[in-house]
Amino acid sequence: MKKLIQKKQLLAKQLLENKNYKAVFFDFGDTLSFNNQTFPESLHKVLKSIGVDVDAKQLRSAILEADHGELQEERMKLRERDSYRSFRIKYYKYVLNLLSYSHMDEYAEYIQNVIGYYHKSYLKPETFYVLDALKKEGYKLGIVSNFSHALPWLCDELGLTEKFDFITYSDDVGCEKPKPQIFHDALTKVCVKSEEVIHVGDSYSADVLGARAVGITPILVSVNNDKVYDDCICIDNLIDILNIMGIKHNLSAKTH
Repeated sequence: MKKLIQKKQLLAKQLLENKNYKAVFFDFGDTLSFNNQTFPESLHKVLKSIGVDVDAKQLRSAILEADHGELQEERMKLRERDSYRSFRIKYYKYVLNLLSYSHMDEYAEYIQNVIGYYHKSYLKPETFYVLDALKKEGYKLGIVSNFSHALPWLCDELGLTEKFDFITYSDDVGCEKPKPQIFHDALTKVCVKSEEVIHVGDSYSADVLGARAVGITPILVSVNNDKVYDDCICIDNLIDILNIMGIKHNLSAKTH
């Protein structure tokens, strides 16, 4: 079975090398970047530090409700940093209420102030190297991510913005991957056809199936190396993209 999967992967890579691509899209979280720990893990630690003792499953349920319930529409309208911060304080009050700790909602601002120390984004070590190599070859580059209006600010802080031709994200478009609208928005921004694009992401359902549904070639970043799909190209390092596409590169070169 493993040999069959490897054979299919090889054939897919050979097909990829022979196509004329013009653009490469990337997911953000767990593709270009990673977090020191997940948001639920981070929030659980902050809550525990102020005496809110809830189990992880209960907290994940509250976060899901806060992210996709009645607050979602309000969040999607907030593009200014100050107003978004105020919303996040309201968000944590909402979560505390769902957890039956509404009497502790005065801690919401404290949670907002410290959560960034627990849940911080970092670029993968190879990110700039791969982006610079692709840019040098003339590819248009974009981010297509399920994210809030905080994504552009985060990209600025990480030095990513200047590397990309555009950034498309779900709260700006109004829908999440795998829905086709978010991919169509990205295609419109760079004026390319779907068959001329590769999309790289870590979610099989959102990135692989979503991209493929609109005619974009998907590449899956396998966070869990035990899970390999035989119907798409799987990689475990962004540098593999350069190798697959036949792009010559020098790892010793300075890129940033």
